[in-house]
Amino acid sequence: MASSEMYHSTPLLFRYIWNEVVFLLTKTTIMESNQVCQSCGYPMKKDKQGGGTEKDGSISKKYCSMCYANGSFLTPSTIDTAEKMQMFCIDQMKKSGINGIFAWLATRAIPRLERWR
Repeated sequence: MASSEMYHSTPLLFRYIWNEVVFLLTKTTIMESNQVCQSCGYPMKKDKQGGGTEKDGSISKKYCSMCYANGSFLTPSTIDTAEKMQMFCIDQMKKSGINGIFAWLATRAIPRLERWR
């Protein structure tokens, strides 16, 4: 069986998890080029507002609109480590209907983001 045939015959959940793992393994270059929020890892191209805002009202090239507005972070002040941010993001994603396993996978790169280094 060719690898493409095997890929298409695997269950959808496994394919989704595999794609997430591959994405996370290759995310280092994406993270460094600011294609994802440097606080939560959300893809900047998916941010409906194009990013958060700086104090002067300009669009932030580093942080998404869910994390940053008017030059300040929107997360509670108790979120002061990457581990706390991971738990906060998982909780927020679950509240919006995202499966806990997928939420966990999506937050694995947070410690490598600029805000948390």
